[in-house]
Amino acid sequence: MPKKDMMAAGAEMVRDKMKAHASTPAIYRRADLRITVDATPGKTDMETADAAGGIVSATVPDFLIDPAQVLIAGRPVEPEPGDTLTIIRAGKTCVYKVLPRGETCFEWCDPSHKQMRVHTKLVSET
Repeated sequence: MPKKDMMAAGAEMVRDKMKAHASTPAIYRRADLRITVDATPGKTDMETADAAGGIVSATVPDFLIDPAQVLIAGRPVEPEPGDTLTIIRAGKTCVYKVLPRGETCFEWCDPSHKQMRVHTKLVSET
């Protein structure tokens, strides 16, 4: 009997609990394609140097998403710049644009790729 990957099983359990208790329905959009996903709102604290050499701190929004939900034509896809996530929060429609931070628009949350952190910026709230 093969050994079960305990880290992968733990990451899967955390993903499932977050989807059940902390996520919100979101519309993931790429061009004219729309996909409904369960997105768990998060944030990342960032620091960067400004032109004068000072440190600029910011908290930026991101979302934890099950990559198995981000399918286009039945195939998994990775987030790209310009994709959007739309959620309803406190009765307002909030649109977040997917943006790269460094080289990619997302980071894997675990070694078994059960969940990804998608980097975004709030671009519209109506």
